[in-house]
Amino acid sequence: KLEVMPSDMLPSLPGYKPNPVRTNGAKKQYFMTLNGHKFVKDSSEDSADSYDLNSSASIATLGTSASSKFFPSSNINSSVLNFTAAVANVNDSSASHISRRCTILYYVEDSTIKIVEHPQPNSSSGTLLRRSVVVKDDGSRLSVDDLQYGEDIVIYGRVYSIINCSDSTRTFLEDIGKTNLPPRKEDDDCSWKDDKAVEWGTFRREKNNLKMFMEAKLGNTVNNSGREGFNEYGNMVLKFLCSWDDTERLYGDLSEYVLVYHLADDTIEIFNNQASGKELFPKLLKRAPLVRDYESTADGDEEQYYHWSDLYIGADINVYSRMLHIVEADNETRNFYDLMECPLGPSERSTVNASRISFSREVPPHNGFGSEEDSLKSCSGPLCPSTAPARSNVFENRVLSFFARLKTNNSNDEKRRFVVSYYMQDSTIKIHEPPVRNSGYVGGLFLSRRKVKRYGGSDYINHNDFIIGSTIKILTHEFYIEDANEFTLKWLDSERI
Repeated sequence: KLEVMPSDMLPSLPGYKPNPVRTNGAKKQYFMTLNGHKFVKDSSEDSADSYDLNSSASIATLGTSASSKFFPSSNINSSVLNFTAAVANVNDSSASHISRRCTILYYVEDSTIKIVEHPQPNSSSGTLLRRSVVVKDDGSRLSVDDLQYGEDIVIYGRVYSIINCSDSTRTFLEDIGKTNLPPRKEDDDCSWKDDKAVEWGTFRREKNNLKMFMEAKLGNTVNNSGREGFNEYGNMVLKFLCSWDDTERLYGDLSEYVLVYHLADDTIEIFNNQASGKELFPKLLKRAPLVRDYESTADGDEEQYYHWSDLYIGADINVYSRMLHIVEADNETRNFYDLMECPLGPSERSTVNASRISFSREVPPHNGFGSEEDSLKSCSGPLCPSTAPARSNVFENRVLSFFARLKTNNSNDEKRRFVVSYYMQDSTIKIHEPPVRNSGYVGGLFLSRRKVKRYGGSDYINHNDFIIGSTIKILTHEFYIEDANEFTLKWLDSERI
């Protein structure tokens, strides 16, 4: 009799494959959640009473007390306990008279605590303790069992006396077995008992705008001292045209400003004249009383301000070390001064001479780096010329070579020999020192190609200055011309014939 084998025991042969047992791919659970807390799963224990919150296998327990029980089925992870407490410093001598109130927030999910002080007048307020784990003196965490009514707890040098809690916190504590929770009565001498300004909604509330109106209606009139000018002149202003001459400085200019004097409160503001055509800025001086001499005021002297009687055509106004000269006034201002029997006089705007001081540019002496033409162009214009100079093909590629030696008192330099090359195309000179073995000198380029002026003169050295058997001074060195190459000798002979 043939026995039927299970399909999972049959081999995988070509053309025949057993149907494998399909699973949903879920992984095995090693933890279980009970009343919002996670525990290690034990298949032999199915009841909730077999787990102990204080055991090492429990995770995210509320405290370490042996009397802890399973919490009711609610969202414990999001529960926040709210306690009201009075706070004072440990070293405060007036600790018996506690007048500061705060809120202690206890987060059940991770046993962290946050303390916020209520806002009070003339007192600092805000977060006293950020959300963190609080450790007691014995090294254990501060838990919900430590937050008891009528008891004092010390947290980082401050004493907190719990006096009340919210309704949701009271319900939570009753569900975990804490009963008989009467709130502690507040002291009669507490400063927050009758102070309505410490309420959260009314703290720093703006005052009623009708307060001044109601006080004036009841007989407390508004103080009108200092408003005599407004009662007499209203919004009348005096306008003057001023000039500031700054041409004595480099890039200085003659600027015009409009000075506006307010008769109501004797204040002055100065604007830039829009008709000047210059770049505008908001104000030279915002509206304020203008001090006559601010330097003496800084030394402690009595302040003296400008009055309308000090303003007239031809007067100089010191605006914080900037001297403005009044040159003109508008018609309304002239009528006001005529009414006050103080005529302003003729305008001085046409007599203002915007004379400029001419500055002459001094050309510095040549320092020896590069050619003198480049140095002059850097002072007077661009280094690169606008148009290319015309090339002369007459002496193009014609170079005169002379053999010379140094004329010096140094014995080490007497044996040095040089080749002086004179380029006829642009009258430039280049000096080269041929290398000599065991001479102690490397040789090479002694003077780069450039134009050289005669020593003590203003013109440049030309080919007529190179004479065999003579001495020529180039910059600070004297060279004795000994000989020249064959081409140079022939060319010199042809030129001198």
